[in-house]
Amino acid sequence: QTGPGCSACPSPFLWTTSARDQKVFTRLLIRQIIQLKLLCHRTWLRNTDTKDTKS
Repeated sequence: QTGPGCSACPSPFLWTTSARDQKVFTRLLIRQIIQLKLLCHRTWLRNTDTKDTKS
């Protein structure tokens, strides 16, 4: 079973029919997104910090 943008999707879980798998995948996805956001935020903070110390 495939869906739109299947090749772009890194995980086959997205198209599983099992509701439990879908729930697990969603949780993992949310966790990854949160980690990415935290990482970006940390990098942004670091960049602003260096800017402040330079001036």
